[in-house]
Amino acid sequence: MIPIYIPTLGRERIVTLEQFPPKLLRRTRLVTNRASVDKFQKLYARSGVLVFSCPAQAEPGEKPDGYKKGISPVRQWIFDHATPNVHLYMVDD
Repeated sequence: MIPIYIPTLGRERIVTLEQFPPKLLRRTRLVTNRASVDKFQKLYARSGVLVFSCPAQAEPGEKPDGYKKGISPVRQWIFDHATPNVHLYMVDD
């Protein structure tokens, strides 16, 4: 099973997830900030989607700088924390 990662920030819902069949939802991991974890866990609780907090995601009031906070550091965090030697898919939200 190849996991699917979706980095997301500032979305009320993930439109990409709404297009996935149940089989893909169970392989999907959302990567967001700490402030959004509970919201997404409740929103997608029945789907099997896992939600992770990433320290490289900006929290409310923080501005992404592209070096420590922002999409590039988040993508790197995903690669660094995914299961070693396993392919993964990463898609936009």
